[in-house]
Formats: sequence, C-alpha cells, structure tokens
Amino acid sequence: MVTDDVGMSLSYGLSLNGLLFWALYTSCFVENRMVSVERIKQFTNIPSEAEWVKKDKSPPPNWPTHGSLELRNLQVTRKFYHHVEVLTCGFGL
Repeated sequence: MVTDDVGMSLSYGLSLNGLLFWALYTSCFVENRMVSVERIKQFTNIPSEAEWVKKDKSPPPNWPTHGSLELRNLQVTRKFYHHVEVLTCGFGL
C-alpha cells in the first residue's frame, strides 16, 4: 500500500508542477499584453507638435535673414561616474 501512495503522490506532484508552470506562464503573458496596451494608450494621447511655420505670427520685418555661428575656445566636458573630464579643443570655426 505504501508504493501505491508514493506512485500516486508522484503523479499528482508532476501534474501540479505542470499546472503551476502553466499558471505562471499565463499570468506573465497577460501582464506583458497589458503593458503593451498601456503603452499604446500613452502613445495615442501624445499631443501633436506645433506647426513649422505659423502663418498668423510672422517675424518682424527687421528680423535677420542670414546669420553665422562662431565658436571660440570650445570646451567639451564628459562626466563618468564621479570623475569629470574636460576636453579642450584649440580651434574655432
């Protein structure tokens, strides 16, 4: 009678293991799908950008039509954790 109980408990244990795996897999799958739906809802509620050229608000007549950009003593800083590194370039454009 003891061997019958051991066999039955092993059979139930293995089927319970499969059932537990299926439940965990299904819950993870459903959660991933819910996150996907939340992201889609967020992306559909993003406000659109402003127009490139506003027809009713044009710049004043004295607004410059051409311009230039001049760089002098360019310094680029890079922070890596707590160490700050300054890269100095000796040129200007």
